[in-house]
Amino acid sequence: MEEAAVDINSHAELAGNGGSCVPVVCDHANDDATAALFQRVAAEQDGRLDVLVNNAYAGVNAIMETAANPETGRAAKFWEKELWTWDASHNVGLRCHYVCSVFAAKMFVARGGEGGLIVNVSSFGGLQYAAFANDIAYGVGKAALDRLGNDMAVQLERFGVPVITLWPGAVKTELIEQRAGGGFGEHAETTQYSGLACVALATHLEDAMAMTGKVVLTTELAEQVCSGRAPTRIDRRSATEQWLIYLMAVCSTCLMLECMVERAELNCVLFCRIFRAVPCCLLAATTAADLLMLICCSLASAMWMATIRNLIHLTCVQICMHPRHTGWSVHRILST
Repeated sequence: MEEAAVDINSHAELAGNGGSCVPVVCDHANDDATAALFQRVAAEQDGRLDVLVNNAYAGVNAIMETAANPETGRAAKFWEKELWTWDASHNVGLRCHYVCSVFAAKMFVARGGEGGLIVNVSSFGGLQYAAFANDIAYGVGKAALDRLGNDMAVQLERFGVPVITLWPGAVKTELIEQRAGGGFGEHAETTQYSGLACVALATHLEDAMAMTGKVVLTTELAEQVCSGRAPTRIDRRSATEQWLIYLMAVCSTCLMLECMVERAELNCVLFCRIFRAVPCCLLAATTAADLLMLICCSLASAMWMATIRNLIHLTCVQICMHPRHTGWSVHRILST
């Protein structure tokens, strides 16, 4: 740890950014030790804390040690693992992130809304099954951490403290490289990469506040900072993809309406079915502009369907005039 602090300080001196790294050993499985750390920070910095990055995690060794079933040699399932593997991922991980956030929030709030930032380092394993980890506790912990950030953001918003959930890619930590034998992949992210993402957020607090409670990728921040822009959430869809979504939403709506007209549904039933379909169409809307565009597309499709219905009505009139040629009854035609 002392060597890491010296390395960080040398880089900071070369960059001319100022500040210094003070290494402190803290057992995050011990709440008293964690409380003592925050008390020390408050005493040495006159009660000031600017950024909390929740990144401590003790589950890596447990995941690697229990990855394979010793009897079969295949990937171990969750029921084949010891129960302590759950605690390894959640005690120094999810729980200690909550504990640190409690102590940090007290310091942020005591400053009367003069700033502060919480960054929870999570993973896409909170969104879908993380095959690389092969560990149920890992995914559950990351999903809970994402939700923890979202809910903390709600309560800290009025104090001007953004809470961001950061998703790095594969990261080449010292432990990972040591356990993986150095073959972790040349395209994996360095620990400094995530650190630069936290710096970008800390130096643009107003922009970070606009993203509070959300998940942000390190690659998103890198793309924005390198282009000279302030951190904001990026719409990952290209313009072509966005228009394809609009087209599919409109086409699906039109097909639904056309099918209902053909089946001669009553107007009330038609309205109910359209109403139930609206939330599905609005899933394509990620911003206010998307929603406005969908509304415009829906109005256009409604006008188009009105034209189609008028054509159907004219056809029905022709059928009424020649019912014997079609086999349709007047009663059925009028029911449409």
